[in-house]
Amino acid sequence: MESSLFIKYGGFSRIYTVIEKFYDNILKSETLNAHFKNTNMERLIHHQTSFISSLMGGPDYISDEQLAQAHKYLGINLKDWQEMINILSLTFAEQGISEADSIQVIAKLEAKRDFIVCH
Repeated sequence: MESSLFIKYGGFSRIYTVIEKFYDNILKSETLNAHFKNTNMERLIHHQTSFISSLMGGPDYISDEQLAQAHKYLGINLKDWQEMINILSLTFAEQGISEADSIQVIAKLEAKRDFIVCH
């Protein structure tokens, strides 16, 4: 039986560390940092860890409808989205997630794009 990426990379606590590094990198981005000026980062990191964990085969976290509602008024455009994907990919590499596994998780995230990006 094949193990999930969630288990392979150490579960919630390890993924939490990866997501902390991801947001450290996000906040350095001139394109993205303004989106987080009034954000409780600890709460966001916890939510994002749960979301990414679910994409890696961990417990289900959020429905597509909830995802759309959470991002509805954030004004995220395609340029923001692509910058976020690039930073996530870089962070995954820095944190020892293999390229093949990174591609797999990002493909699942890309499938959620229409629930996150404003149209």
